[in-house]
Amino acid sequence: MAELAGGGEPVRARGDVRPNGARRRGGPADLDQDVAAPSPDVLRVTDALSTRSPRSIDEIARRSGMSVREVMGVLGPLELHGVAMRRDDGWIRRSKG
Repeated sequence: MAELAGGGEPVRARGDVRPNGARRRGGPADLDQDVAAPSPDVLRVTDALSTRSPRSIDEIARRSGMSVREVMGVLGPLELHGVAMRRDDGWIRRSKG
């Protein structure tokens, strides 16, 4: 959970944000399944990022069709899992490999 500056309401990323959506589901029937698809929001933000040209949060929001607040809630976990990287001039998607 992340909080916006100024003491606003907490922002939570929806869905799994790990690379390739890898996770353990946790239910008895799912004990042997380790991979799940990422959430639609994660896919939208990831698709809006470039591997070469840094993009501002406003640009990512415009390209993804999401609000700035929703994008911020997804970018943090994507950065933690090595999918996105924040630079001085914006955000990029990290290359695979």
